[in-house]
Amino acid sequence: MSNLLDNSIESCIKSYNKNILLKFYCFNKSFIVIKLINSCDKNPILKNNKLISSKQEITCHGYGMKNIEKAINKYSGNMTWKYDELNREFSTIIMFPITTQLN
Repeated sequence: MSNLLDNSIESCIKSYNKNILLKFYCFNKSFIVIKLINSCDKNPILKNNKLISSKQEITCHGYGMKNIEKAINKYSGNMTWKYDELNREFSTIIMFPITTQLN
């Protein structure tokens, strides 16, 4: 979660609008949903259908996303994202099944 929030804050700082919306809710009594929407003036960079870091320091690229994916996989979750060019917003939705046992 901290990696997602860090990425959102960094994007927001660089954007004209400076908005972050973070929601946690239960969907259909079956999923815990984390929804994060932040201002983002630039289209995301993709390589092989994966998000690529836009950070200048090459040695730090990708570790945050790998940690996010690792946590999502550990708890049988799912992540989707989209970029709304008109509103200049990046949205991430993460869903975890409630039946997952937390270790």
